[in-house]
Amino acid sequence: MSSNAGECFVVLPPFTESNEVIYGRNSYRPDGEVSEVVYANDKEKSIIISKTFGIDGAESGANSSNVSIGITWTDGESLNESYDSTTLTRMALETSASATDAVDKIADFIEKNHSCDKPDMPKYGFVICDTKEVWILNVAGKNWAAEVITDGFRHIPQGLSISTKIDKSSPNLQQTAQDLALWDGSGEFNFGQLFGPSIQSAATWPGQEPSAEVKFSVIDIFKTLRTVKSDKSPQSSNVSQLSANGVSCHWFTATPNPNESVFKPFVFTPNARISPLTVVPADGTTTLLHKLYQQRDWEAVGSLLRSLEDACVEEMTCMLGEMGSIGNSEFDELLKDCVEAEVKFYR
Repeated sequence: MSSNAGECFVVLPPFTESNEVIYGRNSYRPDGEVSEVVYANDKEKSIIISKTFGIDGAESGANSSNVSIGITWTDGESLNESYDSTTLTRMALETSASATDAVDKIADFIEKNHSCDKPDMPKYGFVICDTKEVWILNVAGKNWAAEVITDGFRHIPQGLSISTKIDKSSPNLQQTAQDLALWDGSGEFNFGQLFGPSIQSAATWPGQEPSAEVKFSVIDIFKTLRTVKSDKSPQSSNVSQLSANGVSCHWFTATPNPNESVFKPFVFTPNARISPLTVVPADGTTTLLHKLYQQRDWEAVGSLLRSLEDACVEEMTCMLGEMGSIGNSEFDELLKDCVEAEVKFYR
C-alpha cells in the first residue's frame, strides 16, 4: 500500500482564466496525522511546503522560482531515508529553477542512488509544474519515465500514470525492463503497466471540466478538490497559481477535508512570514490550527469561513492585478493574517 499518496489536478492555458498554470492536490495520509505548512529560506530557493509532522521532507509545495511539486504515489520503502519521495521533493524545490530542472535533478539522484532490484524497488510518482508546462515523473528503483504536458488539463490520481507517451526516461529503459523480465520486447512499451501499480484507465475529472467556454480560476480548482470522491478524507490540500506574467500565489488548507476547510494564500516576498499556528511547536505533537480545527462546530462557522475565503480570493485577484502599484511588501504576512483570522472563528 502507498504510504504517501496525493491526487493532483493541473489546468494549463488556454483553459485557465488568467493564462496561468493551476495545480491542485489532495493529500491522503493515515487518519489522525497532522499536516504542517512550513516556510524556509535557508537554501538556494525559498520554499513553502505541506508535510506530515515528523518528517523533514515535503509532500507538496512550491519555491520562489515558480516551481510546484507534489507526490502522487509512494509504494515500497527506500533503502535510505535520504532517497525517499519526500526528501526528493524538498531537495528539488530547494534547488530547481524550472520544472524541467526539477525532473532532471530527481532523475539524476535516483539513477545514482537507488537500486533496481525487483520486486522490492521503491516506486514514486510526482507532478512537477512551472509557469509554462507540467511534467509527470514516475520512478521505479533507478528506472524512471517522464511525460510533459504543455496545454489542456489532466487529473493525475494515485499510482503510476506514465503509459506509452514518454518524453524523457532513464538510459536503456526498455532493455532494463527486459532484463528484469517485466517485458518481452513485443507490443507497446507501457511504463505504468510494466512497473506498476498502474492507473488502468484515464482518470475522469470530478465535477465541471475545464474547457474553452469554462476557463478555470483558482475558485474552480478549490471546487474540484472538494468534489473528489474518496474512501479517505484528504489530510490537507493545496493549490498553486503559477503566473508567467505576474506574481504566483499558493493556497493551503493546513487542515483535513477541503469541504470543511478554507484555503489561505501565500506569496513569496523577500520578507515573507507565515503563522506559527501551522507548525508543530518543539514541545508538541499538533499545530494549534489543527487542534482548534478539531474542536470546531462546522455547522456554526462553515458559511462564515467560506465567505472569508471568497473575500480573500476576490481581494487577492485585485491585488495581483495591481502589482505594479502596490509592491511586494503588501504580501509579506498574507498567510499569517488569514490563519489568525480563521482561528478566531474556532475559539
